Amino acid sequence: MLPSVVISEPVIICREPCAAGVRFIALADDNFYPVTFTDLRLAKEQNNLARLEELTAIRAERFHLWRAGQAAERHGVLYPDDDGGGEDVVFLDAMKKANIKGALVGIEAVTPEGLKAVYKDWNLSGDALAKQLQTFKEHGVHVLGSFIFGLPTDKPSTFDATVAMAQKAGITFAQFVMMTPFPARLILGAGKRSRQRIPPWLAMCRLPGTG
Repeated sequence: MLPSVVISEPVIICREPCAAGVRFIALADDNFYPVTFTDLRLAKEQNNLARLEELTAIRAERFHLWRAGQAAERHGVLYPDDDGGGEDVVFLDAMKKANIKGALVGIEAVTPEGLKAVYKDWNLSGDALAKQLQTFKEHGVHVLGSFIFGLPTDKPSTFDATVAMAQKAGITFAQFVMMTPFPARLILGAGKRSRQRIPPWLAMCRLPGTG
């Protein structure tokens, strides 16, 4: 999709409420996931030249999009999905110049065990996570941090630890969502095999072709 088209969509969405006096509107969009240095490094280590070329092109497209955003009408606040932006200050600076106020970061869990449970064990945890999240604000980009409760590894202490991490990292907004084991997903299957208590309606759900 052309950058001009992508930029115009949030402008159209925000125009009417802004005209009515609404000052701030937050939009979270998964289409803006950045290509991280880790993505590029893994492609190189795997000697996957086709993937490396694809990722390099996507990264260049993101910067082109941010440059287009500098000239766009400034309505509302766009929160792109930016799980890896904290390691890439050049990308953060480009976001800032494009008038992007913040980023939605899928933190998910604050412990190595929790991250492994959601298959994101490459993510940072502890002090390293807090430092990376602080990098966003240092470059003028707020963070909407998303955390998941209800993971198999969660304990009563997990709640306090998660809130403490959110405060230590200095994120601007936080959302806490419950893990939902949808049909035909790995977590639901694991729950059934381990005899964990799951809602009856989920236990009876079947997707076409799943038996």
